Amino acid sequence: MRVYIGMPISNHRDYDPQQMFKQVAELVRSHGLEPISPMDFMNPEIWPRLLEQMNFREACKQLVQSDLSLLKQSDAIIAIMARASIGTSMELLYARLWGKTTVLVTGYQNLYHPWLWYHSDKVIYSEDLFGDGVTRACIWLNEHRAPPNG
Repeated sequence: MRVYIGMPISNHRDYDPQQMFKQVAELVRSHGLEPISPMDFMNPEIWPRLLEQMNFREACKQLVQSDLSLLKQSDAIIAIMARASIGTSMELLYARLWGKTTVLVTGYQNLYHPWLWYHSDKVIYSEDLFGDGVTRACIWLNEHRAPPNG
């Protein structure tokens, strides 16, 4: 099963997004699932170069289209909400609209948001989002395997 990893990419004092995508991808792989990480295809260091080469709107369009293309190739998404994120919420929405299996891993801050529950097949609360939370998401996905995307 191909699993898209969604989480905020902007720097935040709680985590380094590049490191967290790598850590989550390794954990997903250790559970026999195939991770699809946007960071494997769009290094955040490229972002400033994109802004130099094109206007902001076009750079944003290119980034979102790249993420949506990867999401389309997936069978499921693990959306990690360490904090509120418009981008991760939109990925969850698109995944739901496209019939992907959707799993949200979140802390208390976003736990009771109705829109997140509506767009998630499974909501997992964890104090350790990137460890225990992802592990429980992978176990749930393996127990509720979606048919391969084709």
